[in-house]
Amino acid sequence: MQGLHAADKLKALIVDGQNNHVVWPKATLMLKQYLEDTGMFTVDIARTRYLWNAEREAASLPLAGTGEAERLKEPKADPDFKPAFDQYQLVVSNFGWKAAIAVFFNSLVATLLFKRQLAHLPKASQSNDVEIPFGVLLVHVLLVRAGGRTRAFFL
Repeated sequence: MQGLHAADKLKALIVDGQNNHVVWPKATLMLKQYLEDTGMFTVDIARTRYLWNAEREAASLPLAGTGEAERLKEPKADPDFKPAFDQYQLVVSNFGWKAAIAVFFNSLVATLLFKRQLAHLPKASQSNDVEIPFGVLLVHVLLVRAGGRTRAFFL
């Protein structure tokens, strides 16, 4: 397939760092290569500071160029993991299917519980420094914490 000019390519982001599948570090690199080989994407990788279940493919970790990280024996949320999702047209999660389900339900519950408060937030294009209502943050933290306890958030 003939590639697009760099300015015409879609920006893709792969997020990873923890997965119940032990080949995730290598799988991220494969996903990146597959997307780039289409000629339609430029691909970045965002990785959490805390890595879990990466021992088998540890040699692949530096190849992503994501910097230093801490390897853990148990999954742990990274509160500083805040990729600039708005800079990408495609986001690929390599956290595993249970994490995707946990994030979906977390977002759904927070959205339904705080529908009125969220409606009053400015549009993303108006400001990057949006103040999130305390109740929304509290529910998010509680759901993430509950997911961490059941190991569903990062599996």
